[in-house]
Amino acid sequence: MTDHATCRECGERFDFERPERPPPAPDADRSIFDVARFTPTVCTACESTAAQLQAVEAREAARIERNVPLRYRDADFDSFRAATPTQRLALEAVRDHAGEGVFLLGPPGCGKTHLVCCAVLGGPDGSLFVSSTDLLDDIRAGFDGDGQGFFARAKLAPLLALDDLGSENPKDWVRDRLYTLLNARWNANMPLLVTTNCTPQVIAERIGAAGVSRLSGLCRRRIDMEGRDGRRG
Repeated sequence: MTDHATCRECGERFDFERPERPPPAPDADRSIFDVARFTPTVCTACESTAAQLQAVEAREAARIERNVPLRYRDADFDSFRAATPTQRLALEAVRDHAGEGVFLLGPPGCGKTHLVCCAVLGGPDGSLFVSSTDLLDDIRAGFDGDGQGFFARAKLAPLLALDDLGSENPKDWVRDRLYTLLNARWNANMPLLVTTNCTPQVIAERIGAAGVSRLSGLCRRRIDMEGRDGRRG
């Protein structure tokens, strides 16, 4: 039967359907019957709004925990504008094959970071996005106890996106730590997403031959992206 209640959120009266139930048997637990006749206190519209807000809050919490930049908080594959054939290939590779590892090489602003952020946001719990600069800074700071834990997390993340690889030339001991990270992920068979605008030759000079070998094994798909700089409008 139709009954009425007042929403505690908006103050509006609303109708709801109360199911018809037979009266309980004399020896039945009355509390069960009372629960069955519970009256809702929130209307459908407010309940839907609350659910949407909870979803937004959960996504924002996941973004922060996964270290995805604020600019990409609403990034998803559907919003990626693939204007060139190589951008479409990159979209397909990261969207459908992130678990195989993907290496994206291309000029600034062609969408590399957008794509890997989409993958991290949609990836399993514990997925991590980190720029190579932040990772190297964390390695350096870690020896003084001031690191943010990126290096330790990067070794264990079920999906890791390493952004802008090769942006700086690390010292030998930092390069060794980067190799340790790549080797740990290789041995654990854990996927890696990499973006860079450096040539393979520069990457080899900056992370070493052993690092390049691990990187090649971790990233089964390589896409050389082309496209105009989307940051310029």
